[in-house]
Amino acid sequence: MNCVLIFFLISIPNINALPDNLYIAMEPDKLVCFDIVLPDDMDVIVPGKIEYRILLNPPSSEETWATLTEVVVRTDENNTVVVPICFSTYGKRIGQCSEKFTLTITGNDLPAKTFEGGVCVSELPDIDTEKISGNETEKGLSDVNLFDMEIKKPVKFSTPNVPVNYTVMIQSYADITIDLDVESNGRLIVSKKVDFKEEGYKEVNFTLKARNTGIYNFSIIARVKNCDGSFCVKEREGQLIVKNYLEREGGFTVSLFPKNINVKNLVPVEYRLTITNNGFENDEFEINIQISDNLTADFQKKVVKVPVGYEKTIKFNVTPQSVSSLFNITAVVTSGDVIKKDTAYLSTNEMLTDMLRRVERNESDANKLNEWYSLYINSNYGDEVDEYAELNEEINTQNIVNEDYNDKINDNIRHNKYPLWYVFLAVPIAALVFIILFVVSKLKSRGNIETKQYY
Repeated sequence: MNCVLIFFLISIPNINALPDNLYIAMEPDKLVCFDIVLPDDMDVIVPGKIEYRILLNPPSSEETWATLTEVVVRTDENNTVVVPICFSTYGKRIGQCSEKFTLTITGNDLPAKTFEGGVCVSELPDIDTEKISGNETEKGLSDVNLFDMEIKKPVKFSTPNVPVNYTVMIQSYADITIDLDVESNGRLIVSKKVDFKEEGYKEVNFTLKARNTGIYNFSIIARVKNCDGSFCVKEREGQLIVKNYLEREGGFTVSLFPKNINVKNLVPVEYRLTITNNGFENDEFEINIQISDNLTADFQKKVVKVPVGYEKTIKFNVTPQSVSSLFNITAVVTSGDVIKKDTAYLSTNEMLTDMLRRVERNESDANKLNEWYSLYINSNYGDEVDEYAELNEEINTQNIVNEDYNDKINDNIRHNKYPLWYVFLAVPIAALVFIILFVVSKLKSRGNIETKQYY
């Protein structure tokens, strides 16, 4: 008998499926939750009961702001275990960020699945789902989602010398060109140029084959042409697992694409919901789409049939009704007693809201924002990415200089490099200067920011 087990850790608000990585900007005094769904979140489903261990690091909720530290669950290919993980900003201030966390799921001999993420407090909500280098949580919120890219099924099984087909899905609503490379063990397998001047969805197909048993990893790197910003690069990883014999996977999977994408104008965005039936009989699946406020969708609740060993893709459009906003789209698919879902994120004007979040943390960046905004408002979406990357780099460099200077002053004070009378004199003077600058910056920001009608 199929069943769903749900581990309720606290009183749960509206819950979304957990993306592969999660950097989230939350308003103060909020609670946001996500579902860890097993075995689906391992990207591979194998027969038999498996014990899964979910581990969050660092384990302290004071550092991660999360409700989960470690959980052990058991399930098989025909059943589903749902473990919520929630993040809280109660008592946190705007501009404050949690420590970057890693969430690792292991199960028997399966390859481990690792997620990363962090939370920052802001009046401008956002969710980004790309990995970052370093440990600064706020860097994870710098992706403007110009495009999205996913491997349709990133982990596949095969036997020796049998070719396996992979599909890369790419979608964008910006006027950009993407260079896409598929690499394995330092060897270039496929290189393609993908142009988005005419349509928003493209596919790139390639084939892998291995002579011997083993696990073969590959990477897909997509780069926006003529853009040096980190937000212009996305990377996805996949695997080919070669065995002497193949086992049936079992169950069914649900996938929504694009996962995270931004549009500049209030245009329809096309989504693809793919249901794959890996079970042992033809089955019916009931589909429902849940959307945020200020979204419309041309989708009606329906039931579809998917034969054994096949997949079915349902297309629908979602149209945002408000600018500079973040929206959720969740597909809920039911078969018998098993419910599975996937969540996608849609944003409007994320370039602008990301910059406003920078000003929220540091008002001195307001003038730089105004200069870029005059370009952004009058350009085609995608034409301004290089200037945006330069502005990001300029602000990052200035912030690093400021942080290094503050760290040096604090270090000198800690090691008594300044005499004690200097510290006592410097503190009140610094406080007076700060108050004067704060008042001036407020007046200046009112002239530069509050009188400008951002959209």
